[in-house]
Amino acid sequence: MSESTVTATAFTTACLGSYFILYSGYDKKTKSMQISSKLREIFSFADPSKSYDEINKVLGLAGITLVGTSLLRIPTVPSRLIGVHGAWISVVHGLFSSYRYRHRFALRSPKLPSMILGSAALVAVGAKSLTGVLPANTPVQTLSNYKALPLLVAALTTTHFYTMEVPSGKPSWVPEIRPFGFLALVVGVAAIGKTIVGV
Repeated sequence: MSESTVTATAFTTACLGSYFILYSGYDKKTKSMQISSKLREIFSFADPSKSYDEINKVLGLAGITLVGTSLLRIPTVPSRLIGVHGAWISVVHGLFSSYRYRHRFALRSPKLPSMILGSAALVAVGAKSLTGVLPANTPVQTLSNYKALPLLVAALTTTHFYTMEVPSGKPSWVPEIRPFGFLALVVGVAAIGKTIVGV
């Protein structure tokens, strides 16, 4: 196993672990960290529905963070491998969400736009993960070379996350996110900015 593979695996594991501890460990009712009780609640599967939902949320946040980080091109971070990890995690999150929350695809659902964005993001992430495999003259590879595809991935995943967390039926544009969850939003926005500027 190469050094970059070890680094990427460690980074991905740390990312997932951080969200489980600092995001899932936060109690929204008491507005305090309840790490031990919250993790016990999730991994005991006493309420399977809640456990699956929470694990899926962590996968979604980690996917956005990893894909966003790969687009930031940080010198000490193996961007390509982290992007691949983020893409696969996002695919798992997307497929599970599409099945679990399929009722939100109903025309009258207030979350329909967000679910459409999520589906588009899933396709974009899948396409981005193929850019290292497809020949250089394919449309997907060409889009990636001109930054259009990386920008699309960052924009769709970040916008999907934001619109999912904005409360429905309330005159507010502030997403209802547990504090540590804002990390994914910040990384996503930073990735969009860096991809546009190209610095």
